[in-house]
Amino acid sequence: MPRAFPPVEQDVKPKRSNVPKSTLSASLVETVAGFSAGVVCCLAAHPLDLLKNRLQLNTTTRSRPGDSLRILRNVVKDEGGVKALYRGLWPNMLGNSLGWGLYFLFYGNLKEIFQNRRQKGDHIGSAEFFSASIIAGISGWSVYSWLLLTGR
Repeated sequence: MPRAFPPVEQDVKPKRSNVPKSTLSASLVETVAGFSAGVVCCLAAHPLDLLKNRLQLNTTTRSRPGDSLRILRNVVKDEGGVKALYRGLWPNMLGNSLGWGLYFLFYGNLKEIFQNRRQKGDHIGSAEFFSASIIAGISGWSVYSWLLLTGR
């Protein structure tokens, strides 16, 4: 199948610029990006997670249209303002950001390993991208679980 865009060539020399070249490794940049994405995701989704839990725990009455807004309004009004929407945020944020950081650390390193096994000029295929994502997910989950269980 033809590509929509040609692959980015690594051998192409960029034009001279005054911007200094970054000394950070790609692995570190991807890990920090994953960690940051976990933080932002958790900050955005935590109130929705609280809402989901409240809706799941409400077994006495049948759900009605507008329940979500009523629950959020009551939490803000009766339980301490907007701050109440973020109760329990830190453990959730730590787990989420650490999980995504580990995933991107392993994913970036695995892609680099697969690329190094290829001849110069060959690019890794979709099966290798898929394999890297699966192995990174399992590895990240395993390391995170180990850290959690050992208390480190």
